[in-house]
Amino acid sequence: MNRQTQVRKVLYEKYMEQLIHERMNMLGRLFLEMSAFEILEGTQEMDVIFGDSGEDSPMA
Repeated sequence: MNRQTQVRKVLYEKYMEQLIHERMNMLGRLFLEMSAFEILEGTQEMDVIFGDSGEDSPMA
């Protein structure tokens, strides 16, 4: 394998590593946002179950 091919291979591997890292971060943020939304949605469902009008609710 010549020098130029080796350099290209290393650059490609670094690029793929960075891309995977960015995608994992993006998925992590999406998971956190979805979790926060599900928690909020669950709180609202409990308000309905327990008859809370929401006026004194900390989420209001």
